[in-house]
Amino acid sequence: MIPIPSDAVVQRRFARRFAQNVFFLYHPMMMNNFSRQLQKLIKEDQDNIKGFYGGKISQEMLMDRSNNISAVFLGLINKFGFPYKNTDISEEDYKSGIALALHLSLPQLKNVYSGYIEKSLNEQVLPEHKIVFIDKIRILSGQPQLYGSQFRKIIKNKIEFLPIEDIENVDQRRREMGIPPLSEYIKQIS
Repeated sequence: MIPIPSDAVVQRRFARRFAQNVFFLYHPMMMNNFSRQLQKLIKEDQDNIKGFYGGKISQEMLMDRSNNISAVFLGLINKFGFPYKNTDISEEDYKSGIALALHLSLPQLKNVYSGYIEKSLNEQVLPEHKIVFIDKIRILSGQPQLYGSQFRKIIKNKIEFLPIEDIENVDQRRREMGIPPLSEYIKQIS
């Protein structure tokens, strides 16, 4: 089990990460190593998910492997910082970082959100990714989502949204975050 740091520790690490992201600009070999490690982790992560859905690995094995991947990922961002968009990190590494972070356990996800995502600029973490963090944390915490990013596929091209709080105002909340209305999102994911 990975220890969950206190809010004060997370805030100190967050400040240190900004300084470390600048560090990358002057140390491309470290950035390349970070990138290689991220790409290795996302490949393992996606292979495990495919293996589970393909019936090749059990749920227990999936969870064990996911926990190991999470531990390595958390170690990487603790050392190097989060792979923000529009820094010296590639688009592929940014997307890998988002996907790996969203596959963390709830306590880890909350810490990554509060330490890296919540206060980041929209240029660093896109609003459409921020809302996924918010909605996923709420759903995993037993609360309805705010933005409608969490759903399950029932059958091919048919989805069911997980509970959405005050659904009549979901498009207003989405507009405030600078993302398209739910009807457009449905077209994208169907």
